[in-house]
Amino acid sequence: MGDQLPGGRPRHTSTAPRRSVLCDAEGSPLVDFVAGRSITGRDWADDIRLPDSRPAPAADAILASLPGWMASTSHRELAALLSVRALQLRQFHLYAWDFSTQRPDPDWSEPRLPDHLRIRGLDGVTASDLDPVRGRAYPVGHIDHAEGQLTRLTGLLRGSLYGPVLACSKVALAGSTPVAAALVAGRSGLPAWPAPSIVDLFRDPREAVPGIGALLLRSALAQASADGTPDRLLLTVTEGNPAQRLYERTGFTRLGSARCFLVPS
Repeated sequence: MGDQLPGGRPRHTSTAPRRSVLCDAEGSPLVDFVAGRSITGRDWADDIRLPDSRPAPAADAILASLPGWMASTSHRELAALLSVRALQLRQFHLYAWDFSTQRPDPDWSEPRLPDHLRIRGLDGVTASDLDPVRGRAYPVGHIDHAEGQLTRLTGLLRGSLYGPVLACSKVALAGSTPVAAALVAGRSGLPAWPAPSIVDLFRDPREAVPGIGALLLRSALAQASADGTPDRLLLTVTEGNPAQRLYERTGFTRLGSARCFLVPS
């Protein structure tokens, strides 16, 4: 699994994705995880697992050895212990669409739309075009509201946050104005799952017709399938976001759930 650095700091191992380990005083592994960084540059221990099923000492090791890190795990007992002393940032579910075992409906590539709407790729669409749309979709107080959203959208479209934006990304336009978008990028943002992913899906609640998000999602899947790449698409959805039902109705398979914490410095 890996080696422990002096002072309890983790060191990467040679497997892919590489996993790091924290050990107890006797050198027995307490936790292993994939170490990476968030899009804001914060250290992140993702997909934390307990090789020896000792949640209490594992939680102590994380809190002592990873101050200021993000820490995410699907282990319920460990998450419950971390929640006492660490700030929960997000509870989320991971989904996948596997093109080797499922194919989009042929009708998804050319959905029926109201006369004033059309769906196309992202050519010519800027972060400034999408910023007010996403802001209305996820206002302050929404579980997926993002501070610094314009900066995030700019980095996303430039490919500096999640890798290159894929050609199957879609935008819905009313005339020349974006009213919804499905953004697909080369990686998920989760250190343990560096795979192509749908990293954002939103619609303007004032302008876009109900159901346009589902049409965009299906259109993106249809084009990804036609392009023959990637082999699968991932996505994450925050607990409590009703979009979770959309993904399940569309045919995404849930791979698991996790809680993400900020370890106190």
